[in-house]
Amino acid sequence: MKIAASWKLLPSFWVGVGFATLGYNISLTASLLNLYRIENNTGSLLTMMIIEAAVPLLLIGILSKLFHKFSPRSLYLFAAIFGICGAAIQSINISSLTLQFLGIIFISLAMSVQRPLMMQLATFITDNQDLRSNINSFLNFINYAGVLCGFLLSGILISYWGYQVCFLINAAAFMGLGFSVLRTNFPK
Repeated sequence: MKIAASWKLLPSFWVGVGFATLGYNISLTASLLNLYRIENNTGSLLTMMIIEAAVPLLLIGILSKLFHKFSPRSLYLFAAIFGICGAAIQSINISSLTLQFLGIIFISLAMSVQRPLMMQLATFITDNQDLRSNINSFLNFINYAGVLCGFLLSGILISYWGYQVCFLINAAAFMGLGFSVLRTNFPK
């Protein structure tokens, strides 16, 4: 089992990815509840869910070409910056429907880079197929734990501190992703 020596700080990177997923799901739930509060109908909720799902699907062709041209560090920093911007846009004015949709587009862009890149990283770490399977299983565990905890925490956070705190937690989570990416030595 040969593991690339450049991945000495990989555990901190996985923690950063886990917090980014957690922050994203907290923010997504807060966005849905906030839109329902603003509009008081389900049309806006459906539109936002379509945007959140369609942005990655529409960009997957362009993004697959980017994965080969840029380093994983550059792509993760791109995801962190767009996630921070999206969360900041959403927290500016929680009653503005336009800012909420613009923020979710930025965050969807961030996650459309982060998710596929996370699954591709096992190929950089090792050549051993069994170890790659274990790494991908662990990354999926981190992803689903972030999803579950994000949905649970968002209700608690909204009821005690409001929507804006959820968006700021998402910005802080993407900052954590950015710092963990800067600490990790990615292979060339």
